[in-house]
Amino acid sequence: EFKIFKEKSEMTEISLKEQFEVAQSKLEDSQVEERTELFQRLDEANESIVQCREQLKDVQDVLGKREVYIEKMNDKVAQKDDTISTLTCLKESEVSNLKDLLMSLEKDLEGKIAENKRLSEER
Repeated sequence: EFKIFKEKSEMTEISLKEQFEVAQSKLEDSQVEERTELFQRLDEANESIVQCREQLKDVQDVLGKREVYIEKMNDKVAQKDDTISTLTCLKESEVSNLKDLLMSLEKDLEGKIAENKRLSEER
């Protein structure tokens, strides 16, 4: 009886060891799978980060070019403002000169009218 019990006990122990080894193997396999999946996800995340950085660089390049373009446009607008100011000053000067000329001509005309009137009266 003891011998049978001992054999059963040994068989149970062997069975338990086998079950433990199988469970341990399954656990190791699942851990390897989880690690593999985790590394795959990390690789995908890193690839996404690289793509985002490249897109960000592209956007920064475009923004830099736009800033340069805006600066050039602002310079052109400033130059046109200067040109308009210069032309406005010239036109104001011309208007002033024309007014002076008009006043001078009116005085000359008034003088001629007065002279003609005096000559008429003398005849």
